[in-house]
Amino acid sequence: MSDALEDAEHAEQTDSVENQRDIEQEAAPDKAGERRAGNRGGGGSTVKFMDFEIDSTSHLEDYDHGEIHAYAATGKKGQGKYIAYVSEPHLVPRHHRIEVYQAIINPYTARLMKTGAVYWPPAKQERFVFIYEDTLGRKLLQPGDEPALGYKNEVVLERILKPFASILQDFRDRDFVHGSIRPSNIYNGGSASLKKIVLGECLTQPSGVCQGALYEPIERATADPIGRGPGTRPSDMYAFGVTLAVLLRQNDPLADMSDEEIIKRKIDMGSYAAVTGKDRFTGPILELLRGLLHDDAAQRWTIDEMLAWMDGRRLSPKQAIRKIVAPRPIVFNNRKYLQPTILAMDLEKNPGDAKRILEDGELKNWVNRAIEKPELYEKIETSVDALRNAGQVSGYEEKLVSFLSMAIDNDAPIRYRGLHMCPDGIGSVLAEYMAQKRDVNIFVDIFSSNIVMQWVKMQTNPLLDIGSLVQKFDSCRMFVRQKNLGFGLERCLYFLNAEARCMSDKIKGYYVLTPEDLLGAYEEMCKEGKSASGLLIDRHIAAFISVKDGKSIDIYLPDLNAAEHYRKVMANLMVLANIQKRSQLPYFPAIGQAIAAQLGAVYKRYHDRTIRDKLKQSVDKFAKEGDLIKMASLIENPDVQAKDFEAFKLAMKEYDDLRGESMRLEARLLDRATFGLATGQEASALVSSMVAGVIILVVAFLYFSDNALF
Repeated sequence: MSDALEDAEHAEQTDSVENQRDIEQEAAPDKAGERRAGNRGGGGSTVKFMDFEIDSTSHLEDYDHGEIHAYAATGKKGQGKYIAYVSEPHLVPRHHRIEVYQAIINPYTARLMKTGAVYWPPAKQERFVFIYEDTLGRKLLQPGDEPALGYKNEVVLERILKPFASILQDFRDRDFVHGSIRPSNIYNGGSASLKKIVLGECLTQPSGVCQGALYEPIERATADPIGRGPGTRPSDMYAFGVTLAVLLRQNDPLADMSDEEIIKRKIDMGSYAAVTGKDRFTGPILELLRGLLHDDAAQRWTIDEMLAWMDGRRLSPKQAIRKIVAPRPIVFNNRKYLQPTILAMDLEKNPGDAKRILEDGELKNWVNRAIEKPELYEKIETSVDALRNAGQVSGYEEKLVSFLSMAIDNDAPIRYRGLHMCPDGIGSVLAEYMAQKRDVNIFVDIFSSNIVMQWVKMQTNPLLDIGSLVQKFDSCRMFVRQKNLGFGLERCLYFLNAEARCMSDKIKGYYVLTPEDLLGAYEEMCKEGKSASGLLIDRHIAAFISVKDGKSIDIYLPDLNAAEHYRKVMANLMVLANIQKRSQLPYFPAIGQAIAAQLGAVYKRYHDRTIRDKLKQSVDKFAKEGDLIKMASLIENPDVQAKDFEAFKLAMKEYDDLRGESMRLEARLLDRATFGLATGQEASALVSSMVAGVIILVVAFLYFSDNALF
């Protein structure tokens, strides 16, 4: 037995570092399990979460935020009233902005108390919960109300503009974007006279998901709500400008219009004219609304300009963007188009006709002669040539429509097969598809066909970080080409959407945001016998850990993808042990015993039965304690492996020698007539030599004895 195994038997008694870990484990809660404490133990409709109790049957419909439902909650012993927002699996909350939002101390924003994962009985799985203080009151714009509230100028300026000035100033100082500014997410704070307004929550889902096309700038409104990407401060300012217009206007000029019709009205008339309609604003209010509703984000008013306006400074009037309108139309899909931006929106409605107007030269003539922009058609030709040079591609017409749309309107999002996404919003769309088990092959096509890269080539915005986008989507193209664990679309998901939970079916029902959470979830599952057999790391988990903590798994990816089962089992143990070590987590006895039960294939690699049995005994001991680190160090101990191999080599040599001797004897037995003669002769000669020697010694002894007497 090797010294390494003997030392391992008494490691817990002699290792002071491990003793300290034991003390820390008793003194501090489990990092991975703390947020789950008590989640699954209780019954009934009351859900205990930290210092709060949530009534899962008390749905506060008036406080719902889009698809996110609100529920009544109370503090300890029923003290205080709170609102619990419960996340939906396909909508990724803005986890990374929680601390920033909590650091903003403003009386006009909803106060966030606690967040975390909790077992949600109606869904029979964990959900992420946001607890807000219930001081909201009633929405300024109720569902079904006409979005034209007709407030007086002085009321809006005093009760809405001033509070929002402080809110937006705090957002700027903290580099925070709200993304859900609209009258239906502004509350009266319990006062009908608007003495204190409160801006509602914005963290439970991706930015802009609940914003209708009315409240988003044109370039963001043309994207699907889930695919708009992170909001920006200019988009918040725009949403606030629309909010002011809705509060002030007497009539809704966009009544009964769909989002698509609203967008086209904005493109045709400009946002200010489309939103205000026949209402006439004069003086300072007109200047404010024009500044906030400017369609060019670079010229749109910032919070500093709005504050200067509030201080009485008159600013230079913002000039509206000159729209491109052709004097004669182009006919596409049996409709006439005068504006290339609107044509770009509708090309996907008839890919065949889009191909026709390109190939028969109608599009070229219209762009060159009616619009008089030859440089625009050069972009179109460049895009088409890029597609044709790619060789034979599937779905040629759909890709052609996508490339044409991006060339004609470079402010528009990526449009492909019914998806409309900004590059920064692709991660949110992919997360939704993954969570809803929808066909994700469209994303393989998007990444491998350079559709995103074509969008990047068409951009003219100098503020756009082209280098970052190129690097990001080049990586995604590489990921989808590799089919091994740790790559594929799963890797793209966590690479593009850093806030997404782990979506592996192995941990279905658990809300896992970090590798530490993963070990906590597995510990609970193993205690319940849900993961007693089978490997713990699958495609999603491998990709998730590789993105979140690559140092814990990347060197073991070849073993996780190996054909040999023992290598996969060892790699599973090594990865989880690395997470436990790097994050200084306490013990996981249920995981340890679940993995120990699968190590039979690993023990068979050892040739010495004594070492094998002793190793298993030591590993089982640490497995019961939940020390994955020591389990891994024993299994991967090079000294034990070297000694076992050296002993095996000696045994093989001894066996080979014996086998050779046996073969020689068998060869001699084949000739019975001569078998043993040579050996007998050799034995006879040896015996004769020994007898002769003895006789000579006796004679010499007698001779010398006789001479000595005389």
